Amino acid sequence: MKYIELSEAIAIHEKIIEKTGGLSGYNETQIGYLASALEHIKNDDYYPTITDKITHLIFSCVKFHPFADGNKRTSIFLGMHFL
Repeated sequence: MKYIELSEAIAIHEKIIEKTGGLSGYNETQIGYLASALEHIKNDDYYPTITDKITHLIFSCVKFHPFADGNKRTSIFLGMHFL
């Protein structure tokens, strides 16, 4: 399974904003929550199935708003990219 790195998630977000509009950039504090979620899903004890992993990733991106804009769009795309 290929996991998404934080730098990759940020690059994906920037492409989404470029294509669909909105504010680019991220919140220095909140981006840590996304980094944490990306690390947590690697732990099969907590997130044993692909469904658990994707659910946690999407939920974390939507809840913690790591980006200035486009968090829902980015979370859905990250989930699809992870598949």
